[in-house]
Amino acid sequence: SGSTAVVANYGSGTVTPISLPADRALPAISIGSKPDALAVVRPGNSVLVADYGSGTIVPLHVATLHVGTPIYVGTEPTSVAVTSDGSTAWVSTYRADKVTPVLLASQSLGTPVKVGAGPDGLAIGGPNHALFVADFLGAALTEVGLSVIVPGAPIPLPGAPTAAAVSTDHQTIWVAIGTKDEIVPVTVATGKV
Repeated sequence: SGSTAVVANYGSGTVTPISLPADRALPAISIGSKPDALAVVRPGNSVLVADYGSGTIVPLHVATLHVGTPIYVGTEPTSVAVTSDGSTAWVSTYRADKVTPVLLASQSLGTPVKVGAGPDGLAIGGPNHALFVADFLGAALTEVGLSVIVPGAPIPLPGAPTAAAVSTDHQTIWVAIGTKDEIVPVTVATGKV
């Protein structure tokens, strides 16, 4: 409903729901051992929590604050992104250098896709509705087509990226460069920083 935000608390193995109308934190909820990232699932009123420590993504129903059954996705998941129709979550596994689709209706894993070194942040969008992977160790952004699952050539970045987000017009990917404490735009059509 948009009235609750959720924050991952990596160091404490919890997530904290925040009531936006009341402007206050609610009691923390235990989820795994190192919850690292969150993604909203639409339709539905839930978020998926990537738990780096347990190798799972964990559904959390936001309205009831009910924790669902964890789905094992592989070693060290660092990010999760969900397609706009809510059917598939994509999860990055840091040491495996892969992104893996999770079919949410069946909670089953699809075929992992090899990407650059140390995938750390994910975003879905752009004019071709693609998955964008921020490769921390490779200091690059990789576009993975979702209609035909093929990674493109890595786009070099000016440092190690930790997160990515798609602009509202789907023409730009904003990438957080963790080693420089800056955010850089990447134009989707040209692949230029």
